Amino acid sequence: MHIFGHIHEGAGVTYDGNTLYVNACNVNLSYQVVNYPIVVEVPLDKTRKATVVRPNCTKNPTDFLEWCKQQKYDLL
Repeated sequence: MHIFGHIHEGAGVTYDGNTLYVNACNVNLSYQVVNYPIVVEVPLDKTRKATVVRPNCTKNPTDFLEWCKQQKYDLL
């Protein structure tokens, strides 16, 4: 798995059959929050592959960021 986030306009996930690539960038080129966080479930059983799961979130990305700040989740 390769996780990065610097390429703002390329947020998302792709898989080449061997490596899961996660561009976890939450902002666009203008540094506006426009993307939800990307959640990757990594199983303890190494015979199972990591999977991407959508966060259970009904907020838009900007409201989600504000909620995270209120909850003191400063890592976003």
